[in-house]
Amino acid sequence: MSHDNGDVAGVVATIERLAALPDRGRSLGEAGRAHLERRYARELAVDAYERVLADVAQVRLADAPNTLTPVRPAAPAR
Repeated sequence: MSHDNGDVAGVVATIERLAALPDRGRSLGEAGRAHLERRYARELAVDAYERVLADVAQVRLADAPNTLTPVRPAAPAR
């Protein structure tokens, strides 16, 4: 069920149809939730973020290998 941007009448008609068919609305909701849980599972999201961060780190190292700021300052001399 999709509508063009700004198609208020189409959205209203869909809502009215689903209100008249609660089992259909429930099954669509359950299918949508299952899809989102598969597509955006936490493990998948973490893997995707790790890949992006690794790519960014590689680009930064390649572009400016001598300009990285140390994460931890050197220990003071005694």
